[in-house]
Amino acid sequence: MTARLTFLDHQLVLFKPYFHWADIKRFAVDSTSSDRDLLSALIESPEYHDHYAGQATEEQDHHSLHGPYELGAISPGVYEQSHPEEARVHLRRWLSAWLDGEQERVEVLAQFNDLVLPRLGGDAVYRLPDLRSTAEHEWGWVVGVDGFHEFVVMDRASRLLTLLVASDD
Repeated sequence: MTARLTFLDHQLVLFKPYFHWADIKRFAVDSTSSDRDLLSALIESPEYHDHYAGQATEEQDHHSLHGPYELGAISPGVYEQSHPEEARVHLRRWLSAWLDGEQERVEVLAQFNDLVLPRLGGDAVYRLPDLRSTAEHEWGWVVGVDGFHEFVVMDRASRLLTLLVASDD
């Protein structure tokens, strides 16, 4: 059974004055689809074909890329099952690794807590592991100097799938 996704919206959270950001894309889903089918549908969606290095997804000409990776290296089986709290801890660690300056810290943490963390609830969470050693494309190094962190959150009660990518450029 092939799952269907309907792209709903996109929110880009810029953590100024840093070059770090969180990209949040939401999709309506059929809540009866399996996790594997939803992951497959996500990977096939045009909104997933985003290299996160400039233009809006629809303006990009490299549709075989996803962040720093060759798209062909990503499949549902590559994702690792996670948990909302694991995802929160992982992203907090990423945040604390590059945050400095008290004023910036307060502002960034407020954005992070208000706009990013609430997206990490749901009944299934998957994390895309670091694929740089096997799947990084030739200029993939420009995205994610401090890491490329991707979580897919499935919330069947709300019939939503959220793609959350946190990285830098």
